[in-house]
Amino acid sequence: MSDESTIQRCARRLARLREAWQDNGVTGIRTLVRDRLWRHVARAWARFWLRFGGRSPFGRLATHLALLPSGNRTTSDHLQELAAMNPTGYIAPTATINHSDLELAPRIVIADHVRIHQAPRGGKIALGEGVYVDGHTILETGLGGSITVGASTSIGINCELSAYVGHIRIGAHVMMGSCCRMFPHNHGTASDHLIQQQPLSSKGNIVVEDDVWLGSGAILLSGVHVGKGAIVGAGSVVTKPVPPNAIAVGNPARIVKYRGMEPPRKTSPSVEFDAVMLRTPDGTIRFWNKGAERLYGWEATDTIGKRSHSLLKTLFPKPLPAIEQELKNTGRWEGELIHIRRDGSRMAVWSRWELRYDEQSSVPTILEINYPPHVA
Repeated sequence: MSDESTIQRCARRLARLREAWQDNGVTGIRTLVRDRLWRHVARAWARFWLRFGGRSPFGRLATHLALLPSGNRTTSDHLQELAAMNPTGYIAPTATINHSDLELAPRIVIADHVRIHQAPRGGKIALGEGVYVDGHTILETGLGGSITVGASTSIGINCELSAYVGHIRIGAHVMMGSCCRMFPHNHGTASDHLIQQQPLSSKGNIVVEDDVWLGSGAILLSGVHVGKGAIVGAGSVVTKPVPPNAIAVGNPARIVKYRGMEPPRKTSPSVEFDAVMLRTPDGTIRFWNKGAERLYGWEATDTIGKRSHSLLKTLFPKPLPAIEQELKNTGRWEGELIHIRRDGSRMAVWSRWELRYDEQSSVPTILEINYPPHVA
């Protein structure tokens, strides 16, 4: 493997030399060699000065000197390369750090004009290995709040993590787009005092688990828990928990689907495995098959006569009246629903509804077939 890599590197270098010769002859070769030597010199220069880089005034000066050969180039790839040269990572000379309890793991990047601030009684800020904090972002703690960010998480440009009263806990490998906001606190709103004079309160910490993607402009409010692998759409305002692998969008954010779940290709239900029910337009259950018993945990005797949407605590992808109108107009509807099983667990199903008419009655019944998750 090593010999093969050496051969490949030599082949690439010879190809570049040949291209330079074909383009400009001896001048092209000289330019190529000069550029390559300059890159080596610039890298050695940066490595030397970054040994002294850090949060102190001299450390800031050393970082500034390290950037001179590259013309203060600050692309993300270049900053990550610089961070690998210093055990404490890379802190931009223009970053403002006013925090007495800041814990930085190796290879972190704090880019230009980032502000890290500690208000009175502010708790710790801990950034894990390889965390990237892009420019103009604010990390702030106060009144007992703290911030923890897991390894290899990237925080986009112009974000704000403001942890007052409550805590912000972000897992590893999280992607945050630009202009995201997290506020685990709120102002009091009593009518007999000015709002700005009322104390802050919190409904709970903000927790973002591993491998989450927050789109640009997403806002997370106090008490929110975003599960592992979830996606929050751009501009969404999250006020309630988001389950693992869910995709949530809107203001307030609602779940529209789950990652990896596609509509089932089959058209006829499996009596043994698919949940089949007959219900009236108001949701009263008339029939509940063995597949529904197995999927949801309720036996038929426990469900007949009850309202299906209340029993299963159904979450719809759009307002129920709009779904019912489509069902009335076309006789069919299908889409993804969120149901709660008898044991309290949350489950996404692909649901198909069909109107059925009885010759002896003018009131239709609805055949509802709910396919288990990840049916292919």
